[in-house]
Amino acid sequence: MTAKKDNTRVHLIIVGATLSASVLMLVFVSLNPLPSLNARTDTTAVSCSSYHTSFVIVASEKGYNDSVDHGVPNNYWPVLCAHQGTTVRVTVENLGSEPHGFAIGYYYEGGASISQGDNFTISFQAVKSGSFLIYCTILCAVHPWMLNGLLVVT
Repeated sequence: MTAKKDNTRVHLIIVGATLSASVLMLVFVSLNPLPSLNARTDTTAVSCSSYHTSFVIVASEKGYNDSVDHGVPNNYWPVLCAHQGTTVRVTVENLGSEPHGFAIGYYYEGGASISQGDNFTISFQAVKSGSFLIYCTILCAVHPWMLNGLLVVT
């Protein structure tokens, strides 16, 4: 009889913990939703002083390229500036301790998952001008600091 009560108690604890974790996750996601994939952004405070065709983005416990230290989410970071018509190459390296995601509105909407220690490279033709969000597609510990990257194509 005692073993049956212990099993019931263990099951109740597991169910309670699962429900608690689910509620916390829902609260987190509701406070930090993924951006709209094609959303135009207000970039009035963003200016590009230099343009490149090749970029490296490092995902870590400090966000994308240390975005935690660059005023995100109030500022865009990192900001990649490219000229329309050029071929853009973006390498993403995950130096963090957990998986991270990566996507660019319009140009890489499907996104990618990058395991700890892995990297990948995408190339695309910058055919459309405008400002496009760069963001994480996987809920992670630093997720709110990985939602405000920006690709500016002029």
